Amino acid sequence: MIFKRGDPINMLFMSTSELFGGVYFPVAVLPEWLQTVSHLLPITYSLNGMRHALLQGYSLGELAPEIGALVLFSAVLVPASLLAFRYAVRKAKMEGTLVHY
Repeated sequence: MIFKRGDPINMLFMSTSELFGGVYFPVAVLPEWLQTVSHLLPITYSLNGMRHALLQGYSLGELAPEIGALVLFSAVLVPASLLAFRYAVRKAKMEGTLVHY
């Protein structure tokens, strides 16, 4: 709502997440410093969990580290995104541009 156009910003974030999150190749082949970056992305844990569950037959107990990381990401990012959305709506109301949506 603030930028009026989310496509370029969304494309930048999605491309970066896909590249460093393990969509195209395993995170283990990245250099150490990029592996650190990839562990800051939720997609890394979700892809690891899906691969372990679907390809290797892990149980829920064995998937606990990935599930725990995703719960932690959710606990931090959901409230942050709600605050950012509230800020964007307020700003759009003040500028009078809310009617565009």
